[in-house]
Amino acid sequence: MNKIPGTSNASRIFLWLTLALGIVFLYPTIDTQGFLSTGDHGRDFYAFERTLHGEIPYQDYWWVYGPIMPYYYATMDYLLGVNMMSILLGKALLTLASGLFIFLTLETLAGGLTAFAGAAWFFAFGRDFFFTFNHAGGITCIAVLMFCIARYITTRHDDWLWTGAVAAFLLAMVKVNFGIAAIPALLLTAYLTDRTNSIPGSPKKTFFYAFSALMLPLIIAGVYWIFLHGLSWLEIRQCMPYSNADQPMNTLPWIALGEYFNLVKANFLGLGCDYAFGMLLICACIQSLVVIHSRKLAPQQQRAYLLALVIFGVYCVLNFHEFLKSGVVYRSFWAQPIGIVWMFTVIALGLSNFTRPIRIMVFLLILSIAAGQMQTVYSETKKLHTTNHYLPHPRAKIFIRNDLQWITTVEATAQYLSAHIPANETFFALPYDPIYYYLTGKPSPTRMLIFFDHINISPQQEQTILRDIGSARVNYILLSSRIHSHEPGIGSFGNTFCPGIAKYISDRFEPVVRFGDWTNEPLWSRQHGTAIFKRKIPLK
Repeated sequence: MNKIPGTSNASRIFLWLTLALGIVFLYPTIDTQGFLSTGDHGRDFYAFERTLHGEIPYQDYWWVYGPIMPYYYATMDYLLGVNMMSILLGKALLTLASGLFIFLTLETLAGGLTAFAGAAWFFAFGRDFFFTFNHAGGITCIAVLMFCIARYITTRHDDWLWTGAVAAFLLAMVKVNFGIAAIPALLLTAYLTDRTNSIPGSPKKTFFYAFSALMLPLIIAGVYWIFLHGLSWLEIRQCMPYSNADQPMNTLPWIALGEYFNLVKANFLGLGCDYAFGMLLICACIQSLVVIHSRKLAPQQQRAYLLALVIFGVYCVLNFHEFLKSGVVYRSFWAQPIGIVWMFTVIALGLSNFTRPIRIMVFLLILSIAAGQMQTVYSETKKLHTTNHYLPHPRAKIFIRNDLQWITTVEATAQYLSAHIPANETFFALPYDPIYYYLTGKPSPTRMLIFFDHINISPQQEQTILRDIGSARVNYILLSSRIHSHEPGIGSFGNTFCPGIAKYISDRFEPVVRFGDWTNEPLWSRQHGTAIFKRKIPLK
């Protein structure tokens, strides 16, 4: 099992098939986005552009993830132009890379056919972090780390551990807690692999343990200190909201686990293809135990399978920590690529005692299920390619799932702001609508981009923001209908958060125009309304 992945003729063919499948499947996504939000997506687009102009995450604009992805997407803006398609292409490239590394991981452990099926399953069923472009980079780092783990299990070359440490560091630069969670998985890989293969300790290996357990977290902390240095403790908490007080959603781990179990049961024990795959996975788990007990595999191969299942199982659990703390379903997506590798490793192990024709038939069944899902996703994507789902702004030109009223509201608001605000002036948008800064090409007058209950903006921060507004000679204010919302953690502008800013606007500004829906409850990407206020006595 020490072969180089993708070098045999069959593996090379499957690798090229994986690449082709990924390109074909992802190509329709480079001009199509699911639901688009003025807040979360607007923050991303704005942050990437401001990074291109030399601004620094955290310091110059509020940013809630790791510092590396704004630079990646700023590079896409630089190469392809400042528009939404540049960002969508950047995300698609990361997803393609993730699928290829999942292929390489499974090919290392179980061969090309298993790897192709696992990568196809990832492309078809991999859950998207629909609310941000940041996390795609994290999934790529996780896929690289899994490949390094698989290669160390099968080759025992220390270079793979060090490459894995680099992947863990980069993952921490995407989202710090998942980078830290990767370190125990890497240490476990080194310990269990050496122990089961009777590899004696050495000074080099001791140094790796010390570096990963002690120095790597310090290096990560040092990088974050460089970016966050000079901010107040409250501003740091707002950029790194890991305490319960800074999160709108919190729950108990066993409650979250129960909800997840019900979700998995509903998926795998449902009807049709989900049921078929669920039964196949259960049978594969049972058959894997039979294979292990029978000891028909070569000892080295059996050890590799067992090590991979244990290590990836532990790593999958480690990546559930955010979900267990919050109960928010999308936070379980961090574990999914590891779960896919674990499932297909089990399937490969369970099928190892069967004849080649049976193995091929099982994987053809899996591939047919994946193909059906891909066709469904493709059809749903093509349905959005209508004028009612097209955002025609020059910085957009993409198809989105939002309804026509949302699109016309955003277009009309951006056009009004561009037409009425002089080129050397800007405006102030709140409570959370940075997409308008991006669409108009104007900078925020203050580093803070979000104003909600759970952000816990202090009176001192309000005064700083008001000084920024005055210094920037802001004569226009944009308020969206989310200034009053019943969503958890949102609150009511002027009542539960930012009373000082609300009074400042009320005293000095007057409404001039309204767009969109001000009747229905505002939602994350629907029922959006805007109101634009002009300063009563303009600042010159």
